[in-house]
Amino acid sequence: MRIEDTDKSREVPNSIEEIIGMLEWCHIIPDEGPGIEAQTKDGSSRDVGPYIQSQRLHLYRKYCQQLVDSGAAYPCFCSKHRLAELKESGSQKKGYDGKCSHLSKEEARRRCESGEPHTIRMRIPQKNSHSLVQSLCPHGRKVEFHDELRGNISVDLDQLDDQILLKQDGYPT
Repeated sequence: MRIEDTDKSREVPNSIEEIIGMLEWCHIIPDEGPGIEAQTKDGSSRDVGPYIQSQRLHLYRKYCQQLVDSGAAYPCFCSKHRLAELKESGSQKKGYDGKCSHLSKEEARRRCESGEPHTIRMRIPQKNSHSLVQSLCPHGRKVEFHDELRGNISVDLDQLDDQILLKQDGYPT
């Protein structure tokens, strides 16, 4: 069991205890999770936590930095006001217009180091970035994968914008 507590504005006191209590009431006992030591097939214990998302922030930051370093993600310095105006105007079909994706790595690094508020956004390959798209998407501009619950999934890159991976408060989305 993993506890999603990354939206601090919606956090409710004692909610973790209530969730665990409700699961117990339903006779649903997680194999592993907060306060539950995971067991391997040979009976030995293993620790693959932390299971509470806010206790994993160091992992999210580490991997977001790797994505930024590789060019697969970038810092976005757009204010909430600017993003709200974009949304209200409807001028962007997909939402975010990618304004900060064009900043040089040096400028983005300088602004981050100066403490300017920012998010980290994933970089969706544009139509003209054929080499990256071809290596990731053998089916044209569609990403396809199999999900154990939903079956085969196909996502058209042209329908996506550069979503936020890490919010200004340092919590993942």
